[in-house]
Amino acid sequence: SSLSFFVKNAPNVPRLYILGEMVEMGEKASLIHQKAAESILPFIRKEDSVVLIGPKYSLDMLEVFQEKEYAPRHFISPLDAVELFESFKGPVFVKGSRFLKLERILEDQKVEF
Repeated sequence: SSLSFFVKNAPNVPRLYILGEMVEMGEKASLIHQKAAESILPFIRKEDSVVLIGPKYSLDMLEVFQEKEYAPRHFISPLDAVELFESFKGPVFVKGSRFLKLERILEDQKVEF
């Protein structure tokens, strides 16, 4: 999976996870978002940062993280997270619905491979 690949290739540095809502999930959207958060939790270390983006279902993910005593940042719009992204130095994992246009966070950023 893309998550496993990301974790494997960034083992010894702080990582940033940007997780956006998946708006096309239908009536089971809340449950799907909770399960997504639960599946990511084992990969997150204390030196990592998590950003949740979206007005509705990201709150379901936020609840799961808080139950595990982890406090991710939450933003309604991807544009609200730009400053945090720009200040982060390290690998970034971005996952979410195309509806949110998460790539706007990355605009005007120099990306090194």
